[in-house]
Amino acid sequence: MRIVIAGGGTTGRELALQLAAAHDVVVLEKEKERADELQSVVDGKIIAGDVMTRTGLERCGLPRAALYIAACGNNEINLLSCLGAKAAGANKTAAVIKNSDYRYMARYLAPCLEAVDLLIDTDAFTAALAAELADDPCLAGKAVFKPKGIILSGFILAKNSPLTGREIAALQKETGGVVCALVRQERTLKPHGRLVLQEGDVVYVLDNMGSLTQRQATGGKRRFDRRRILIWHGGVTGRRIASVLSAEMSFSNCLLFDPDESRCVRAAAELPAVRILQGDLSDAAFFASLAPGREDVLLATGPDDRENLLVALTAKSCGLENIVIVVREKKYGTAFRAAGLYRLVSPQEKILAAVLDLLYQPFCRFFFPGGGLAAAAIRVTESFKFAWQSMDGRELPDQAYPGAVVRSGKILPGTQPALMSGDILLLVLPDGLGEKLLPLLAAGEERK
Repeated sequence: MRIVIAGGGTTGRELALQLAAAHDVVVLEKEKERADELQSVVDGKIIAGDVMTRTGLERCGLPRAALYIAACGNNEINLLSCLGAKAAGANKTAAVIKNSDYRYMARYLAPCLEAVDLLIDTDAFTAALAAELADDPCLAGKAVFKPKGIILSGFILAKNSPLTGREIAALQKETGGVVCALVRQERTLKPHGRLVLQEGDVVYVLDNMGSLTQRQATGGKRRFDRRRILIWHGGVTGRRIASVLSAEMSFSNCLLFDPDESRCVRAAAELPAVRILQGDLSDAAFFASLAPGREDVLLATGPDDRENLLVALTAKSCGLENIVIVVREKKYGTAFRAAGLYRLVSPQEKILAAVLDLLYQPFCRFFFPGGGLAAAAIRVTESFKFAWQSMDGRELPDQAYPGAVVRSGKILPGTQPALMSGDILLLVLPDGLGEKLLPLLAAGEERK
């Protein structure tokens, strides 16, 4: 199916790279140099043109588009272009917004909002997950799984965890959950009962309300006795996270750092409950002067992934263990995980999941619960290719495998039962979304 993306910046580029593997992708980019660079890396059609002009939109083939995604750097342009795309024949539209004032949009941009099928607030996504990870020292990621009350969580096993050295079968028997995946040294392993857990493993468990507690993963402590939360960078994302932590979660000892004086002044005006300090956390001497303790939390939220990596490594060298990083580009996620930094928040993965959900709900939902893992939940129907069959021993495209089956609220191993209509099949996607896998995820004939 055709997907048109307006804007070839970080968000538009990452969406195009991910979606082009299985869709007919068209990217409309105003700057010719950026358009030329995109053409060399994206397997799709790149058009140099302005989204706010009629000719620009007409060249994208919008009447054949299943989805139009507005991912420019301006909220108003994104919303207005969705209105134009709908008028030009696009089936559905999605707008990426940042640092939004919903009251302003509701008052002045109401006609545009009516033309938007999906409004994606990236800062809200990022702030909520980053704050949750900061509060839970071994949580690598989390996704709420339907039906209600079932959660897919990723835990990093600490050195003193009682789970280290145990077989997966014993863990599943004890908790009642199902281990869907295990990431070890950048490799996603298909779990089996006799696989022995090791320190540093990222274990993904599907269970009812987190029955695999953080106490088991950490070896005793339910929470770090937090002294301070250190937030790197006073940009939009950093300020939004600081607001969530200080106002909504009532953390009283938040400190925000930025080397730029103007950003510090703005942050101080917006965040009266947060201490704002001008300084560079990538400077090892400056970081050491803060006398960091092991219980401190670092949130690296800057717009530059390389700078965030440097700040995180500086914090790690100073003894910090609880480090959460906002990752903008997928390629840097590999570098972070290679450095032993698994607690990552990816705005682009959240956007991709929301876009795919818009395309494929109610038959399929997508999850990116952190740590480099991707998963899809398929609602089994009578027409589903594998209905009334067991998934045991069955080879699926693109290295995908069944992680679990949810039946009437009960969680079962993915290969155990014969699938029934009404089941929810959780597929683990080690290689991400692939062209061969897409027809299966689309639930066969029901998507036609």
